Amino acid sequence: MNKDIVTLDLTKDCCVGEIRTAEQLKAYSNTPIRVAAGLFVLCTKGSLNVSINTSQYRLHAQDLVMLIPGSYLKLSEISEDITISYVGFSSEYLSHLDLVKDTAPFLPYLLEHPLHALNDEQMNLCQSIYDLLNQSFPLLDSLNKRVLFLNEVIEALSLEKIEAIHGRAEEIARKKEYREQYDLVCSRAVANLSTLSEYCLPFVAMNGYFISYKSEKGNEELLA
Repeated sequence: MNKDIVTLDLTKDCCVGEIRTAEQLKAYSNTPIRVAAGLFVLCTKGSLNVSINTSQYRLHAQDLVMLIPGSYLKLSEISEDITISYVGFSSEYLSHLDLVKDTAPFLPYLLEHPLHALNDEQMNLCQSIYDLLNQSFPLLDSLNKRVLFLNEVIEALSLEKIEAIHGRAEEIARKKEYREQYDLVCSRAVANLSTLSEYCLPFVAMNGYFISYKSEKGNEELLA
């Protein structure tokens, strides 16, 4: 019987994504699945039946499922409009953490209550977290040796959503693919606030934010 069980794990330490078509899930419909990774699954649209450790649930929009490694599940009756977001951590990554010690007080509850219906406020918060984790994070620096170092770190840590860019802010901001494209822009304390605003605000999208890291003297610049 074990030969019929599919093991679900991740090849990367951490994975964030979204499933927008029922066909992606129907490939596993009515198939026993052993979850080796740790998964957080948020249903944003549609519904499906899911058996988790022999308990039966109907997953709807605004439901959050937390699956700990070793869980068993089976999917069925998947609606055509199903849409889910997920964050997962591979079994290899979790093996380097003292997961049993850190989560022991919560394991009985998670095993008994893997599915949680969220209210509107909780749903908006979870969706914002998923959206943030799924975004790209460009790092801009005018000094190439810093960019080369950052690229080495990005490669060593397999950080796929981070890109190091060599260039000057005032020049890169003129390019269409970067101008007014970011919800959040941060800067190091490399100039006074008025100069940093000229550098960074062109990157900020409508209703976005610019955060400038400053010392305790930052208030003096605001008053200047």
